[in-house]
Amino acid sequence: DVAVGEAYIHVKLDSPNPDQQVVLKRDGEEVLSFNAGIKDTIVTDTNLAKSTSYSYSAILTEQTETVGKSNNLVLSTLEPTSHDFTWETHTFGDFQSFLYDVAVVEKTGGTYQIWAVGEVHLEDANGNFDSEPYGLVRWDGNEWKIEKTKFRQYNQTVLRSGIARTIWSFGEDNNYLCSSSSLVQWQDGSITEKAYFLEELPFTGQVSCMWAKDENNIYLGSGRDGSLYHYYGEGWTKLDAGPINGGITDIFGYQSPVDNKWKVFATVTYTYQLSDRKILTIDENNSIDEFPWNNEKRITAVWTNKGLPIYASGDGIKEWKGKEWSEIKGLPGIYSGHISGSRLNNVFAVGDFNLILHYNGETWKNLESNGNGFYSYVYVSDNLVVMAGYKNGRAVVKIGKR
Repeated sequence: DVAVGEAYIHVKLDSPNPDQQVVLKRDGEEVLSFNAGIKDTIVTDTNLAKSTSYSYSAILTEQTETVGKSNNLVLSTLEPTSHDFTWETHTFGDFQSFLYDVAVVEKTGGTYQIWAVGEVHLEDANGNFDSEPYGLVRWDGNEWKIEKTKFRQYNQTVLRSGIARTIWSFGEDNNYLCSSSSLVQWQDGSITEKAYFLEELPFTGQVSCMWAKDENNIYLGSGRDGSLYHYYGEGWTKLDAGPINGGITDIFGYQSPVDNKWKVFATVTYTYQLSDRKILTIDENNSIDEFPWNNEKRITAVWTNKGLPIYASGDGIKEWKGKEWSEIKGLPGIYSGHISGSRLNNVFAVGDFNLILHYNGETWKNLESNGNGFYSYVYVSDNLVVMAGYKNGRAVVKIGKR
């Protein structure tokens, strides 16, 4: 991958040999060398000029003699993106309305649809607050619509209106929504239940987040007890993560260019009480391991483009470049609830006090950090950013356009 001032290069050896050395060259000049005993090595080349092309090659040496040569790799570093956005804010409901998650479908011509889920409280025909909250707020490209979402309740077969906790979109007419326990597919206006996780009472595995590779690989996490679920198209299974004292705050996955396999992260913490604070990893066989993390710091989400670097939100913004986590200095000491990006020159973090931080590949900038509210989730593409949460007791969707 490439950033504004860095390149992350995968060097693969067909026949690793600890008696040999790899010499990496940039534009014909040696950059660094390392032992050839490992098959796959990720090299970080730093202090590069922005928006500049470079040519890389590698040679394999043994006792100063060249015994192998690589292909040439030509790449260009990125240009910093702009911090300047045009913003619009839309509020919904009253009486402690809240939006927890958002999905966006961008279409050709610059149009888009927005799907935000949560609990929106509205008055009924008699002027009283409706006892059934509205779970979905959506922009169809022309207007906002507020709709009730239906899920199965315990010991019932009929779907009833309820709070939607998380959403994942596979296109404008194909979205998966989940309540605390019921995963449903919203397609062309009809709702079909796909999974129901509440098998018995008491139930503490309430779903709070979701990430999907495709419709046959959906991962869901509980913010209450750290339960992890995998929906595989024909059914679901609960994953064995061992004892966890904490909740799953976010799930995120990416495809590694090193081995083309999907890597899934699940972050663990409780926001307001002592708990485990860790990053879990889930491989393609649903085996769970742990990624390095400082257990003293709360963590709410991680994001990466292709594996390096990795950014984390929570108690400050952290960055991982392969060896250890380092904190981004100079940012407000405000709790951040989610982080996401489109490329390494366009990363957003949002959180308490309506915090909005933007990294353009060169500098971080605080775009907003005041107000009585919280942004819980942020969607990011190259020229569009959409966040959901609440402000002054009302549900809010904030849209930024570069």
